Amino acid sequence: MSKLAASHGTWAVHDLSSAADHLRFEADLTGRLLDVSPWRLLTVDVATLDANEA
Repeated sequence: MSKLAASHGTWAVHDLSSAADHLRFEADLTGRLLDVSPWRLLTVDVATLDANEA
């Protein structure tokens, strides 16, 4: 978490919860950028998959 908090633009990261919030925001931003790009995005929910299935 300290490495993430030390990165540019992550001043609000100060604990695990705020780190998770920040990473969710970044994932959402990345998704929105990909939505307007010519690339297709495949989202895989790995929470229910083992390594081989993923």
